[in-house]
Amino acid sequence: MERLHPGVYIQEISSGVRPIEGVSTSTTAFLGKTQKGSIDRPDLVTNFTEFQSGFGDFLSDSFVAHAALQYFNNGGKRLYIARVLPTAQVATTAGVGIADRQGTPAKALNVAALNPGSWANTFSIAIGNATVDPANQFRLTVSRGADVIETFDNVSVNPDAVSFVDSKV
Repeated sequence: MERLHPGVYIQEISSGVRPIEGVSTSTTAFLGKTQKGSIDRPDLVTNFTEFQSGFGDFLSDSFVAHAALQYFNNGGKRLYIARVLPTAQVATTAGVGIADRQGTPAKALNVAALNPGSWANTFSIAIGNATVDPANQFRLTVSRGADVIETFDNVSVNPDAVSFVDSKV
């Protein structure tokens, strides 16, 4: 024990309890209107590019994207985004059912957006012949406008096939 002043002595005795540790103060949450994103839970983003990918771009009637950009520009590290919808808006998810090529076509495949909103209305799905086995497989192409986003070739609607579309997409 070091005695620096007369009459006042401090001696630390270990009690086995760990000292209080500092925690990160760069975590926050924003909630508001975004173009896309899940509406049932907040999602973590760690940079603005990740925000744009998951929640869309700037909106004229919402400042969430502006706030997220400034949050990261000012050194923020962890941001939870909770998407909310206006009361009058119904949460609908864009989707399409695709029929098979049998004599009497039956719905064989459902393709739906990841989350609700009009953002998915700019996407389209094209079905074409597969490269390897066009009689039993097909090619699925996802486009946004004229830009091809993804292509899945030689996929099948047969759940027993190695190339089953649900496991490939």
